[in-house]
Amino acid sequence: MNVDAATLQDNKIGVGWVLRDENGKFLGARCRKMEGAWRPHEADAISLKEAMSWVKEMQITHCVFVTDLKILDDACNGTPGEASFGTIVSDYIQLMKHIDYALVEFAYRSANNVARVLAKAIYSTSDIGEWFITTPDLFIMYCILIMLD
Repeated sequence: MNVDAATLQDNKIGVGWVLRDENGKFLGARCRKMEGAWRPHEADAISLKEAMSWVKEMQITHCVFVTDLKILDDACNGTPGEASFGTIVSDYIQLMKHIDYALVEFAYRSANNVARVLAKAIYSTSDIGEWFITTPDLFIMYCILIMLD
């Protein structure tokens, strides 16, 4: 599952994630706006926590979460870091206990771009978007991303 976040205007963040099977086939995606003037690394941690909650809700038992934020990967794998960031990661670690297999891995931004597009695209759409089986129209989302950058 690719996970990412974007800081938006008006003290909001956008979070997004894309779930794929072990062969890379699209299974589902979600993005939503959330209130809060979070720093970018905190927004990414919140996105990871929200993705984990969604995985738990969907009763998925095995999931690898991919983030493009190395300090988030490090924090989830043993070094929580500063207080506010560490608290969010601690919430994630508690959620991990409800899944048989959960792992956080780092990937460069270029490999995680689809989640970034979802997180940024929510700025100009409704407060939440969710897709299953059929992928969201990524061409439109890429166009939205270009307009926001």
